[in-house]
Amino acid sequence: MKVTANIILGAKPEPYLKHCLDSIIPCVNDTVIVANTHNQNSDLIERYRMVRVIHKPFENFAIARNHALDESADADYILWVDADEVHFTEELKRFINDVTSRNGIAGKAAFYHFVKDIKHYQSIDDRLILLKNRTFRWVKAVDEYPEFPKGTKGDVIDTDYKYHHYGYTKPQRELWEGWMDRAKMLGEKNPWFADKDPDTILDERKLIEYKGLYPEVMQCD
Repeated sequence: MKVTANIILGAKPEPYLKHCLDSIIPCVNDTVIVANTHNQNSDLIERYRMVRVIHKPFENFAIARNHALDESADADYILWVDADEVHFTEELKRFINDVTSRNGIAGKAAFYHFVKDIKHYQSIDDRLILLKNRTFRWVKAVDEYPEFPKGTKGDVIDTDYKYHHYGYTKPQRELWEGWMDRAKMLGEKNPWFADKDPDTILDERKLIEYKGLYPEVMQCD
């Protein structure tokens, strides 16, 4: 049973990419990264022997993920990974084994959506992160998701596995700029956040203090 992780990278540095890779590589057979041609994470990625990098000009998120998918044709399952999330390695191994041993078409996990810093989260959200290969394609330019053709058969394995997503712990102005880029991709001329202060865009969100453990690769820092 071959499991390949798929990651896409934009042009800007990803502060949690090392933690991300260190947390997932022991769990998979292969990792495919589709990186923006002008990616600033190249020096870090080159340290990893089990990572294959495909450089492509960025068009949109679904196209980039489908590039990674096409480069993973020999995999039985695809692990959907964002560059700003970090996994609990041993728990991820058990999650993958649970889904693949039951021949699930997909495995559902959940992630803590950290906001502003790694001590506070906004919500715990579900996501299908392990997907049987050759049963789906990625759709939607922004906020992409896997689409299974009508009539596709198979069980979605629901689990209690939870991991960490740190995308919203970046500087708020950087997030705002990313939102503006996404709005342009969608053709939105006046998104709700356009006239907001880029440096305080998250300040009004209600956050919850995180009191749990952190992934093993972060505990070693």
